[in-house]
Amino acid sequence: GTCEAAAKAIWNLAQNSKVRDRVKRANGIPALTALLRSNSPAEAEAAAGALGILSESATLLDAILYEGAVPRLVALLHRPERAVQDVALSALWAVSSVDAKGRGALVEAGG
Repeated sequence: GTCEAAAKAIWNLAQNSKVRDRVKRANGIPALTALLRSNSPAEAEAAAGALGILSESATLLDAILYEGAVPRLVALLHRPERAVQDVALSALWAVSSVDAKGRGALVEAGG
């Protein structure tokens, strides 16, 4: 659907700093975080992938942590779809690699 397509586009384009700035200004982090709870595996996977790339920016990482994405990413590890698990794990790795705040959030979430 539309949400999946938007999340995939962000995932694919998020390496560009201008795209990251636009995602932040458009309040994209709350929307992507909400998609992590989607019943659609494709939506959840795309949102996790986008958040993983976006977390490489310290400013966006703060927003990702504030929105509570880490516990939702940990929850995705328990979904039956292997692709969703793999992308969630990659996103968690990215979040925890940036700084101590990301690692702390992962520990608090039980990851």
